[in-house]
Amino acid sequence: MRGTAVVFRLIRIFIIFFLFATLNFYGQSASPAPNQTHRVVVKLRAPLAADVEAELPMNTLALSAKGVHSAHVQAFMARHPVRTLAPLYGDLVRTKKQQGLTEAEIVSRLKQRFPQRTKRFASNIAPPEISRTYILDLNTSSEAELKHHVDQLKADPEIEFAEPDHVVRSSQTLPNDPYLSSSGSWGQSYGDLWGILAIGSPAAWNTNAGDGIVVAVVDTGIDYNHPDIAANVWVNTKEIAANGIDDDNNGYIDDVRGWDFIGSSYQNPTQSNNPIDRMGHGTHVAGTIAAVGNNGIGVIGVAWRAKAMAVKGLDDSG
Repeated sequence: MRGTAVVFRLIRIFIIFFLFATLNFYGQSASPAPNQTHRVVVKLRAPLAADVEAELPMNTLALSAKGVHSAHVQAFMARHPVRTLAPLYGDLVRTKKQQGLTEAEIVSRLKQRFPQRTKRFASNIAPPEISRTYILDLNTSSEAELKHHVDQLKADPEIEFAEPDHVVRSSQTLPNDPYLSSSGSWGQSYGDLWGILAIGSPAAWNTNAGDGIVVAVVDTGIDYNHPDIAANVWVNTKEIAANGIDDDNNGYIDDVRGWDFIGSSYQNPTQSNNPIDRMGHGTHVAGTIAAVGNNGIGVIGVAWRAKAMAVKGLDDSG
């Protein structure tokens, strides 16, 4: 009996420990996610903007709900989960407050200061009052909640527009193709791919590197086995290779990689479905256009995600 009592006591302790651990674990995981701060760009209508501007402290130019005295501003901040708000163009607002000027008066003084630049703007249209543009920090717990509050801001009659403050970053990392960073490989005193850099290709690659584009290279053909271009050689997916049939009904049989319209010599022109480059010029041109980028070898094309279609129109002697 004594042994049985000890066993039951141990079982009871284990159950209590298990329940405590389980409740503690699930209690932690079930706790609500802390609120996040999301930034929203809004433009306040003139009456609200004037009251907000009057409330802004000169040292920080940022306003929180605790420091507001205006009933008008308090009502606005109560309608939305605003943690803080601050002008997007702080220097302009500070100048207005310090010198007691309107934005129109500041613009007029700038025009007088820069008369030549003012002549370029011949329109009599009044410039927008950008000093009414503010950044709101909203307390939200999710992207869905942020969208809900942005929709409410857009519907607020005291708001001209409201948009999430999207943060974008440009990539400063160059692809790892060695010739993009080397110089003098062929005895020249400048970068090996200076032209790629001179036309600003890296900046353009942040937007597009040729995705979805096919470029027909009418030249001496393309070495479609070249390791730095092979992956970007256009392939006719509607054609079945080497079956002797014009599968896509375009008038060319087995034109999987393009077409050879000239053959080895222009003096005896012949056509075939093998536009291989035996001279080199077409491969060079195709590489300038669409050599594979960021593959750690060789060069990189201007549009290094485009496809190069081999159209051989020059013979093997060029």
